[in-house]
Amino acid sequence: MRSHLSAAACLCALALSAQTPDPDFGTDGVVTFSAPAGGEFGLHDLIHDAEGRLVVVGHLGNLFNDPAGLVLRYLPNGDLDSSFAEDGIYERVVAGYPNRYWRVALSPDGSNDILAMGHITRTPSALETLGYSRIQPDGTPANTWWNGTPGANMGNCWDAVGTGGAIRPDGRMVLFGKCNEGGAFNAVGVAMYEADDTPNNTFGQSNFAQLDGCCGETAVDGMIDGAGRPVLAVHMDESYWAIRFQANGQRDYTFNGSGSYSAGARGVRRIAAAPANRLQLIGRGSGATLDEALIVRLMNAGGTPDATFGTEGRRYYSWDAADHAFTDQAWDPQGRCVLAGTVGGFNHLGFLARLLPNGDIDSTFGVDGRYLLPHPSPGEPAISLGPNGRICVTTGFATDTAYVSCYTTDLTTTVPQPAPYHWLHPWPNPTTDALYLEGYHGSTAPQVLDPLGRHHRVPSERIGSGWRLQLDVLAPGGYVVVVPGGSARVVVE
Repeated sequence: MRSHLSAAACLCALALSAQTPDPDFGTDGVVTFSAPAGGEFGLHDLIHDAEGRLVVVGHLGNLFNDPAGLVLRYLPNGDLDSSFAEDGIYERVVAGYPNRYWRVALSPDGSNDILAMGHITRTPSALETLGYSRIQPDGTPANTWWNGTPGANMGNCWDAVGTGGAIRPDGRMVLFGKCNEGGAFNAVGVAMYEADDTPNNTFGQSNFAQLDGCCGETAVDGMIDGAGRPVLAVHMDESYWAIRFQANGQRDYTFNGSGSYSAGARGVRRIAAAPANRLQLIGRGSGATLDEALIVRLMNAGGTPDATFGTEGRRYYSWDAADHAFTDQAWDPQGRCVLAGTVGGFNHLGFLARLLPNGDIDSTFGVDGRYLLPHPSPGEPAISLGPNGRICVTTGFATDTAYVSCYTTDLTTTVPQPAPYHWLHPWPNPTTDALYLEGYHGSTAPQVLDPLGRHHRVPSERIGSGWRLQLDVLAPGGYVVVVPGGSARVVVE
């Protein structure tokens, strides 16, 4: 199934979009980061932490000149966080050896530790490998299991390239990439580590498993499914596959009846869990559909295509004749898929898009579902969804300047509809000071959002069968009071 929109529908996307740059982030929603001395670098992944700060990972330095692993932390307003590492910047430098972070996650134990995953050199003269660094909230590396060196590595995998990792809710982590072990040429590599950074010795051979082939095999992305099994997006034999491993590191041949699913010959960029017990791969089409972005949706437990989504579980998307590719994905609270991507050949433009839960293009987002980024995006943009509908994105690779930008979504698409609390009654409305909210008797304090989706803390207390909110701390204007399952619009004079 294909979804096409005319080129005319895409004109003036920035001017007409319901999405707008976040005025409280950077300059017009954009911050720039320039490499020292104009060196090449990349920003490859980002995530919001519990404080609403953005954690961005990548590498600093030419890919062929021993880059350093790079972690940036931005405050919600777009300033680098001076309380983190060196003025908001953490670099992992091993002289003469490369380090590159491709994926980032936060430790699920509430510590706010940053897990920067990718290509690691443990120490000078050590092997390059799949690995990660555990970085504490103040920007110092954690004292982990290997001689105080941040992160972990796999000594039985040499000539290795790590491409990222994923983490389970219990803190167990899977790392993935490619390596050369025991004479195998570029085998897919996958490793498992416990929450305390020690190897999971029940996985494969002392925490490591490989998948041999013939033609430059690499795991380009991965996840851990609901049963704790690694599922990888793998480039193998000049095509792309979804491959699942069992908890013991063996290939799971119950997945699609063969242990794998072919996702096409051009390129899958990311794999992630989708709502309703599904898996979703995104990337670029192939053959006659090369100019279209691709989504493949699979049944999680069996790995078979989801026939309700499209032929062989696939749908293709394009807004004009230029090449489109999806590069990252996330789901918002309404079950809509928000995507980052690139459009064009050599001179890439970045874009955001949003799909309805059934996979149709959400025409209320941007212009006919697409929003063009107002800055260069030469790489593969990554995306993170923050509080109150905020969407933030990186630019991927860069020459001397990279960008992080954030956008807001209008309240008509982010605020829940009033059900079951359809009887909410705010009074007086308009108000100049206190607002009484009748009809909601829950224990969670109501939230107050402004037209840009920003959350404002106001004094509140339960009064009888409702709540009293002290709104005289707010500037005059319109707001939305949100409770679980409902909302009400109010005006402060």
